[in-house]
Amino acid sequence: MAKVDERRQAMSRNEEGLGFGGTVMVVGVIAPILMAMVTPSIIWQGYVLTRLWAWFVVPMGAPHLSLMSAVGASIIVNMFREKASADKETPELKKSLTDHVLQGYVGPLLRLAFGWAAHSWL
Repeated sequence: MAKVDERRQAMSRNEEGLGFGGTVMVVGVIAPILMAMVTPSIIWQGYVLTRLWAWFVVPMGAPHLSLMSAVGASIIVNMFREKASADKETPELKKSLTDHVLQGYVGPLLRLAFGWAAHSWL
């Protein structure tokens, strides 16, 4: 009877937290998947920034912006933007991963399309 109680207590402790196995799963499986999804998005946003910069800022005399500089600037801007949106939202209203992925690819694509249209009319 004592062994049954010990097993129940151990099971309830494992249900309360991730435990070692859950931590390994998060770090070993989920983290690389998230990195594989986020990295191309950041590079895409940096590329869009370089194009927009070349079309609208370089003609005013500013130097060209390299892709890596644009990626760094994009990371910094997104860091502040996510902090501001996290302050306004409650946890139950947080956007899903799909929304973040769409914003990482579709948003810059729309900015690039509008920028290209404006640049074509200049």
